[in-house]
Amino acid sequence: MCKHGDNQSYNLNLFVQVIYPHTAEQMKALGKTDEDLVEHLDRVQLAYLLNRDGGWDAIADWLDVLSGGEKQRIAVSCEHTKSKIR
Repeated sequence: MCKHGDNQSYNLNLFVQVIYPHTAEQMKALGKTDEDLVEHLDRVQLAYLLNRDGGWDAIADWLDVLSGGEKQRIAVSCEHTKSKIR
């Protein structure tokens, strides 16, 4: 899971979880699209979350919603996003 602020994972939408540590404004300024983010989810085999959990705007307690493996893959996606989306 992506951690935010004081090392707590908040009920944030899926988009925020995937782009962390970037903001939506930074993503837009970098010219990144939803399709780019879907590619990141594909790399960690999580693109199905968009359909299963209600799309990018789905807000959930991701610690409860995601399985242990999904949490690990979201963390990998965050690290990949951090290094690749610049």
